[in-house]
Amino acid sequence: MCPDKTKIKIGKIPVISCIITVFVVLSGFLIYRYLILKPIPELNRIKNMEVNSYDVFCLSLDGETTAFVSHHPADLDEFEEEVKTIKHFCSVRGKKVTGWTPDKITYPIYALTIRPIIYKSETYVHGETVVWTNGYLITSSGDVYRCNPNFKPFLESDEHDYVYESSGSNLSDSRNLRPLHMANNEWNKDMLKPSDHSDMMFTEDIDATVTAIAGDEYARTVTVSLRNNGTQEKLYSDQSMYVGLDVLLDGEWYRVYHDPNVDDNFLGMLSCNKPLEAGHDVDVEYSLGYYGLLPPGDYRLVIYVSSEDDRECVAAEFEIKLQ
Repeated sequence: MCPDKTKIKIGKIPVISCIITVFVVLSGFLIYRYLILKPIPELNRIKNMEVNSYDVFCLSLDGETTAFVSHHPADLDEFEEEVKTIKHFCSVRGKKVTGWTPDKITYPIYALTIRPIIYKSETYVHGETVVWTNGYLITSSGDVYRCNPNFKPFLESDEHDYVYESSGSNLSDSRNLRPLHMANNEWNKDMLKPSDHSDMMFTEDIDATVTAIAGDEYARTVTVSLRNNGTQEKLYSDQSMYVGLDVLLDGEWYRVYHDPNVDDNFLGMLSCNKPLEAGHDVDVEYSLGYYGLLPPGDYRLVIYVSSEDDRECVAAEFEIKLQ
């Protein structure tokens, strides 16, 4: 008896259809994975560097409980597993988007700061801080990507030097969330905290004038001329990490937080109080590298001065222009 050729032909159709479907789905995945999703430049740069530490900051689902872990190993040979985790994290791909706004923020929020081995001929090598929320990854330069990196290996690691949990948080009051304060190379005013210096007493005895701005975006310096017009000697801070920085937005001053990528020892922690006698002046160079990338705008350095009687401050205003 002859086989039923019709049944044989019909039976082959689902097999061919499945093969075609798998091919189409796989092709679509590969196209999306490698043509639409791109490596994230800020993370790709870190992946090719030697790294020596990281911090992870997490705001939980309720937006109230904060977890923070930090690892700064003394022996980098003990850092091998963490380096693998960092390089895997930095391999994440994403789709760059525009028009991101803070109203897209949901909890949990994760922030990761990765620091490379930083000193090379006294030139600072910039690390990277990224914040993830609701499927969006915001980098320290303000670029935004759609992606879903995995932060859990960092939080679950047993190799931590510093761990804490606390209740209560403010999105505008943490340097770890610095990328949320700026997006698309503009400050997010609604995410910033009004300047702490607004209520401080600014002295009239000291004149502060910016006389020069030099360097690039990561190594910008500001030279300030200080003149003591008073009758008493004043002590002033000559260390960049001991002065404040504010940005002017819509007529109001807002606080700029230190960049979490910057090692606290980068700018030195030597004596920060120097005398300025009455009737004298001095030129002081301050580095803005401690604040990372700064969008164009009007800023002021808040320099702390003191005498035997009180502690005051003086503001030196300047503009960063679009390059």
